Amino acid sequence: MGWLFGWQSKAELIRHLTADEEYTQNEDGASPRHFRRRTMRSAIRGKCLWCVNETRCLEDGKIDVWIGLALIERDGQRWGYKDMCEESGPNYYTCPLSFLDEVPPPPSEFAVSWRMEVRAYHEAAKHQWCVGDRFVFAGHEYELLAPVKRSWSVRRLSDGRIFRASPRHLIASRMQGLEAA
Repeated sequence: MGWLFGWQSKAELIRHLTADEEYTQNEDGASPRHFRRRTMRSAIRGKCLWCVNETRCLEDGKIDVWIGLALIERDGQRWGYKDMCEESGPNYYTCPLSFLDEVPPPPSEFAVSWRMEVRAYHEAAKHQWCVGDRFVFAGHEYELLAPVKRSWSVRRLSDGRIFRASPRHLIASRMQGLEAA
């Protein structure tokens, strides 16, 4: 699915995305089924709105608890979102670890892999970087020179060029190192 825009503010969009809702689903000629979804917990991490959702089938009472992600973004004067669930293996890893602990994993290889990546991301984010530390990113080795605001000045060792590396780059490099270990 694509993006859906139309909210005046970020707060209005988040209220919409976390509001309880009832809906009907028709599946290939079967009788319509009615559901109620409620957001049990939510957390914003950058442009990611993470939610623990509970969906209850109103016909048989079956309950499904799942982790949802809504990417939120502003386009001109409007706010919008693109939503997905963990079963699609989203390429974002800032989901709170407590959400993983609360929600049983769905029977999806994408979700299992994604949960491992989320845990690796949080482990990598704990690392304390120091001047002189070296890391590999995109096949090149770098050395940390000095912290600059919320990033680092780094030198690529192969040619001496100076770059700025964001925490995202350092976490990604740390995740690569954890996978190799």
